[in-house]
Amino acid sequence: MAQSARRRGPRLYLGAVAAGESGYFVLLAPLLPRLARSDHLSTREVGLLVAAYPVGMLVSSGVAGKLAGRWGARPVTIVALVMLTASSLLFGFADNFSLLMTARVLQGLGASAAWAGIVTWVVAGTPRAEQARVLGWIFGMAFAGTVVGPGVGGLASATSQRLIFILLAGVCAAAAVVTPRSAGAGIKDHTEEEDGGESIFRGIWASGLVLILMGVTSGLINAFGPLRLTNDHVSTFGIAAVFAVAYGAQVIVSPLIGSIADRYGPRNLAAGIALAGAASLILVTLTSSPIPTAAAITLSYLLILALWTPGALIVNARFAANPGTRAGAMNSAWAVGVVMGGVIWPHTGLSPQGAIAYLLAAALLAALGLSCQWRIRARARQRYLT
Repeated sequence: MAQSARRRGPRLYLGAVAAGESGYFVLLAPLLPRLARSDHLSTREVGLLVAAYPVGMLVSSGVAGKLAGRWGARPVTIVALVMLTASSLLFGFADNFSLLMTARVLQGLGASAAWAGIVTWVVAGTPRAEQARVLGWIFGMAFAGTVVGPGVGGLASATSQRLIFILLAGVCAAAAVVTPRSAGAGIKDHTEEEDGGESIFRGIWASGLVLILMGVTSGLINAFGPLRLTNDHVSTFGIAAVFAVAYGAQVIVSPLIGSIADRYGPRNLAAGIALAGAASLILVTLTSSPIPTAAAITLSYLLILALWTPGALIVNARFAANPGTRAGAMNSAWAVGVVMGGVIWPHTGLSPQGAIAYLLAAALLAALGLSCQWRIRARARQRYLT
């Protein structure tokens, strides 16, 4: 009982850190109209500002993972919170594009370090049989942050950007001060040589495909979904509800998937979710009135986001001997997908109201599901032969 209580405290703390990091990622959207107007940002600059956060995560994920492996989870988590504190202050006082970009990249760097600390902490301090369930719960908390984040950004836009980001900096600084101590947080990873010397970026393409395609296909919903909903006469409130429901559902779905993955394996779940997501995207092309369109896009986005937990668990299994490297690979795969998704769909020249973009995304998810099934059967056949 006492051991369970000792684990519960750090897990609650890590869940709060995950929620805060995810909130930082999504709070920018409600601020963009105000920033574009007050700081005279061009469309290109707005796009770069949106991409700055995942780019910051991408370029630092490998380093953050290695540091978490060498130093342990607690020091890296503290560094992450210090970086988020500094970036919040910079963003609050920024009055031009260069400072805003610097702040968002720094937030991405801090986010990468935060996830390196979270994953290393969980893996080092949790029995192997419970890791998928605990990570699933933490991912659910992260999605809870994505529900709250837009409200914080909207509050900053409606009141004082400077005041809100000063308060956020204070919260991050306080979190750094009260970082708990636990046995798991101090355990270091194996060295890279002990892990076979496999680099993060070689392993991503072998294990991170689920997260990459999640980012690419979610980019379709982010870029084209609101325009399709508007074209089918869905109100602004309805559009907000679509995204809020899809994100909010992950608070329940992610822990559930984590628990199921402990029994059936993450690839089986990824295959089923990807194939269901492909079917739901095809359904989007068949709708043309407000309620069916909103329901189809909500379901599609919910299923695409649900790929996060099995995708992260697949990456974690690839780097089983090195928790810090797990976090770096997970962040890198997700960031690659988000950046690709943000770039590809707006530049395809396809109509947001047409069916082709949704059918292409459905084909990607279907290929992903079939690929996961093929890998499962290939490994089963190999085990049988040996």
